[in-house]
Amino acid sequence: MLNRPLLNPPWASFQYWGVILVMVVVAFGLLVQPSQAQLTFHVETESGVSVEVSGDNRIRTDNTLILYTSDYGDSTRTNPYGVEVVAVQTDPIQGSYEVKTVSQYPHCKKTTEPTCGNADIPPSGIVLSAAGSKRPQLLDNLRPGDLFYLKKEWFQERAYPISVVDPTPITNPKGSGFPGVRGSNQLILYDRHYGYGKTGTNEFGYEVTVVPQQDAQKNTTELLVVEHEGSDSSIPVNGFVLSGHGRARNWLIANTPIGAKINFSTDDTNGKQVVVSTVDSGTYRYQLQRRMEQAKCIGVNARHLCEQRYVTLGDIRRLELESQHEQAAELATNTLTRLNKALWSEYPAFPAQAVKGMWHRPVETSRKEVAGTLDFFQKAGINTLYLETFFHGFTIFPSKTYDAYGLPNQYPKFTQASGGFDEADPLKVWIEEAHKRDIALHVWFETFYAGNKGPNGKYGQETGPILAKYPQWANVQYSSKGHDGPSPSTLELGSFFLDPANYEVQAFVLKLVEEMVTNYDLDGVQLDYIRYPSSFPKDRYSYLKTTWGYTPVSRAEFKKNHDFDPILFTKKNYQQEHQAKWRAWESFKVDQVNRFVRQTSELIETKKPSVKLSAVVFAHPEESLVRKHQEWKTWSEQGWVDYLVPITITSAVKVVRSDIEQVVNATHNKTPVVAGVFGPFNSNSTEHLLDQIDAARMSGAGGFAIFDSAHFTGQMAQALKASQASSKQVGPGLPPTP
Repeated sequence: MLNRPLLNPPWASFQYWGVILVMVVVAFGLLVQPSQAQLTFHVETESGVSVEVSGDNRIRTDNTLILYTSDYGDSTRTNPYGVEVVAVQTDPIQGSYEVKTVSQYPHCKKTTEPTCGNADIPPSGIVLSAAGSKRPQLLDNLRPGDLFYLKKEWFQERAYPISVVDPTPITNPKGSGFPGVRGSNQLILYDRHYGYGKTGTNEFGYEVTVVPQQDAQKNTTELLVVEHEGSDSSIPVNGFVLSGHGRARNWLIANTPIGAKINFSTDDTNGKQVVVSTVDSGTYRYQLQRRMEQAKCIGVNARHLCEQRYVTLGDIRRLELESQHEQAAELATNTLTRLNKALWSEYPAFPAQAVKGMWHRPVETSRKEVAGTLDFFQKAGINTLYLETFFHGFTIFPSKTYDAYGLPNQYPKFTQASGGFDEADPLKVWIEEAHKRDIALHVWFETFYAGNKGPNGKYGQETGPILAKYPQWANVQYSSKGHDGPSPSTLELGSFFLDPANYEVQAFVLKLVEEMVTNYDLDGVQLDYIRYPSSFPKDRYSYLKTTWGYTPVSRAEFKKNHDFDPILFTKKNYQQEHQAKWRAWESFKVDQVNRFVRQTSELIETKKPSVKLSAVVFAHPEESLVRKHQEWKTWSEQGWVDYLVPITITSAVKVVRSDIEQVVNATHNKTPVVAGVFGPFNSNSTEHLLDQIDAARMSGAGGFAIFDSAHFTGQMAQALKASQASSKQVGPGLPPTP
């Protein structure tokens, strides 16, 4: 139920704006590169069946059908659990294609069929890749030798129900306890009445900012999508943010490009308010105009190109006036594509030895596939790989430490016996192949993260092997202090965590680090989840309930030194008579994390000082210190880490800039900084990713790391290589020494 009517919200009245519209252009118009409007497609078979395509050249998620072209890369990089149709073009004018192969998982397991996920994309063809409920649409309608037609759809109008406006735990109980009070699969609208300057959401959704914009062509003012974010978007005073999770997230990604027009209506069948997104020729024209405003026309050739594009913009307007809207959209799209590609090489490059990194969760099953993935990274100019090695409570390599603790010594999906990998030790293969290509390999090590709750909602089902064997090692949230056994975080999607204050935990994790550093030719160890689980901000009503550390070990240790059991804190007393004890309790938790970082640093310095130690951190002081007890400033001051990697989970370029500046200034240039940017993960455009990287460079970063490889497209690889081309790759990356 909406907590107030949507039919006539104040931001829907264009007389409301006045001079504020000018402020909007300044505030939003030049902050972010627009992603191109989604030209959509559908497949028509010769028998007349029409199949809708969910999107193109992006990661395939559940229940989607994705079109892949050579712009994405050499292959789809999908898992084997879908259906993939490989087809070659037979008539470019008619848009006809002939099916060459159709593969699905059971078929691949029974034959030597070479395409079982990760299909090769033919240079003159396409791959249609379906997952979940979309698989039968390909299996039932396409066979090898069949012809089909790929139809372009330039314009669209799509609607989606709004779950809640400006949610609270009362108006949206489904979202209670979740960041931003946004529940599973919900579409939330946040405006100035929400009461906070930002949405407060986590990174597992997608958000678009909508404000009024003047269309000089039509002499009208319309609500347009002007910015894309991954999470925690700033809420404009004169507009709103649409935020989606799950199915709503997928809908926003597919249907609300920059420049889309947003309106509202009522669903006649159930009376619910719906948001309506319209993509028309004005959407494509708006994107081109935005990019032209941002392009720097420097030099004779550049000025000439800009002048040509302004002429083209006039041609687009003329076509619209003549009602030739498809031709106008196509001309705008082609012009924008050429402009973007021309500008890739205009971005200043990082120095040759700077970290140009990529986070990668391994899905490869053989040395050949590992080599192919590394070749792709090398062509993009990546010189540092953060390989996810310890995650979900497992290691990808056969671990002697796990054997000693009575734990399954390798993630089952990576064992040779299960067919997960064709050699005994995947980590060894990754290191060998990376070094052949002068790519530095750092283990991506998820320190205090133990596992994740399964979709059945039962606690303990997916705690991971560590907590299944040693449940007493689990961290405990205030709200879960009475539960038997480990309980998951509600803020971090059902994740289970280890207790940093437990000496047995620290001894086990340190032993695991020692095993990797001693037995493998590593270039680095990157500590991720080197913190307590996240809590709500302090100003939220439920802050205390979401804090962590209430384990028997922590409580006993704290009580020994402060004569107080932290379980006795209440919403009232921790801010009043026990305020000093609360500060001591917070410091106690910070000290536990600091101790582990120091011990890890000392261990590496003793065992193999050539191995670089880095840490993934949150830049904002409250985000890192208050909510996660991560005191990275001390790590820098003490020289415990070789470099810090602040991550900007949201999309805004301005936030990347402020995050890096904040860490660089706080460390007084004592410790190099590598910027962690999330453009691919947030489904941002290629150009937006380049803007994030450039903002990091201008703000003092010594390199960048991209999250993540699964969302990193072939076009992004081409653009990254072009933008960094002025610095020849000569070896593994390393931030400059201050």
